[in-house]
Amino acid sequence: MLLRPELAERAPFYRKQCAQLPSKSRFIAAQLTALYGGELWRELAGHANAMARRLADAVDGVVEPAHPVETNAVFARLPEAAVAPLRERFPFNPWPPEPGLARWMTSWDTREEDVDAFARAVHELVSAARR
Repeated sequence: MLLRPELAERAPFYRKQCAQLPSKSRFIAAQLTALYGGELWRELAGHANAMARRLADAVDGVVEPAHPVETNAVFARLPEAAVAPLRERFPFNPWPPEPGLARWMTSWDTREEDVDAFARAVHELVSAARR
């Protein structure tokens, strides 16, 4: 049932484009089987968490941690003047409602060199903001 009956003709096309067909479910199932069939999920999560720890350690003393690092997220307080320049170089989310609070996320494919480059930028821009 559609709330707008005039869209009924296109509904099968949209359903197919969104992979909502049983014939496509095997592709999704294959990915989930690979992820959860062994220890791959734990390995990938462990890597993401290790990259968050690496980032937190690299910026320790430069920014104030807002929360302990327990997962793949780093919450840090930045000088307001450093937020915009850092976001121009690296995408991340400010974490309202507190000005200067940032949430930095790592994932299964975060590389050490990316963490190190981000940490260098944090050092540079926070130092410049405090001058």
